[in-house]
Amino acid sequence: MNGQYYGTDLFHESNSQRDGILTRQDNPSFVPTYTSQWVVSGPHFFVGTPFNKTPKTACTSHRAYNDIDLCALDVEYLPRSVYRPGNKDGNLAKFEQEIPRLKDHLVTKKFRFANRAMASLSTERSLISTVLPPGATHIHAVASIVFDKEVDLIGFASESFSLLADFLVRASGRTNLRVADLQVLPKISDPWLTPIMHRGLRLNALTTHYADLWTSVALTGITQDTWASESEILVNAEKVWMGEGVDEWMGTEVDGLTDQPTSTRPPIHPPTHPPIPSPTHPPAHPPTHPPKTYPYEAPWPALDPHQWTWHSPLRSDYARRQALLEIDVLVALALGLTLDELQTIYRVQFPVMRQYEIADEYDAHGRLVPSTHRKTAGGKELREARKTWDGETPLTVSWAIDDGLQTVTKTFYPPFTRVDRESDYDYAYHALKQKYGMKTPLPSP
Repeated sequence: MNGQYYGTDLFHESNSQRDGILTRQDNPSFVPTYTSQWVVSGPHFFVGTPFNKTPKTACTSHRAYNDIDLCALDVEYLPRSVYRPGNKDGNLAKFEQEIPRLKDHLVTKKFRFANRAMASLSTERSLISTVLPPGATHIHAVASIVFDKEVDLIGFASESFSLLADFLVRASGRTNLRVADLQVLPKISDPWLTPIMHRGLRLNALTTHYADLWTSVALTGITQDTWASESEILVNAEKVWMGEGVDEWMGTEVDGLTDQPTSTRPPIHPPTHPPIPSPTHPPAHPPTHPPKTYPYEAPWPALDPHQWTWHSPLRSDYARRQALLEIDVLVALALGLTLDELQTIYRVQFPVMRQYEIADEYDAHGRLVPSTHRKTAGGKELREARKTWDGETPLTVSWAIDDGLQTVTKTFYPPFTRVDRESDYDYAYHALKQKYGMKTPLPSP
């Protein structure tokens, strides 16, 4: 690990309830207003994704969670939680006393690395990590690390998202991951570290709670970055953003719950907005942002390293997959692995992930098509709808979530595209090696 860092353990679920530090509230689950009220559990996050799932209104088991649509997030979105700070009467005294201090400041004043403490060695991924915003706390099933410098935080977190970091954890056999267990991750430096950080930052900075992290870590060079891919999904999204192309289906977008027709095209350049308020306090004037429309993320040249907007992070499933894939390749290059070694590790050590990838499909807007092989919500409904679909027009499907309390309606745009991770590794490996690789000096005469 780079820089100064400190491992932090927070609230044991049983003891904290007994001592009046936390109160379990699972029916209905708790709705935090500010990050200081958000108590994070393992299902909340996934690899590079702080907002992965949210508890159902009645969350009485670890499976009672709904997926979060990153393309439909409000700028100050926070998931529900099954715990709320304080005792049953709402007294926060013991809760605040139990938050560790570092140099006379609460550790929750800083952005922190977090990982699920319990690692399964036989699932899609073992090292499941993300970056938490200031204010957020967590239960003991989550481990966190505070870094003195945010640049060191993003560097370490971004590396941890890689398949190779996950492989090192799997190879160690450790299943209860605390700070000491993560010291097996090697130190990475430039020219590889900066592009790794660019991708890690865009994966995590999903809401205004990360705006300060964006402005403190994003470098001017982020606008010079590019995808190591010729995917039509990525190429077409950039063309539409820049006004150089027209989306065939422009005019019908989805807000995550119901279709919302619109005749307004997304702006060519990301709009400006007032300064972002503190993430742990209510905003005096909520900032305005562009609507939740395709393209869901700005292309690299359109990013503003000094200003976070709704389109700064990566939101579409395809773009997020590409960022993680390129982090895998950049870490492999940094560690001196060959392409064949990277592909073999993926093929042999991550069979569940590989099975998912073989069957996955993405629509023209970069959204992962719901499927039964992943057992995702909407998979059965979409499978039935495809039986009578012509394959050429947008496919609209509805399904119930939250135990029937809500209905999701989404439109998926043809063509649907399958992916080949090993082939994508091949292209990215050679492209990134050529772009960032150290030049080999000519032999002396």
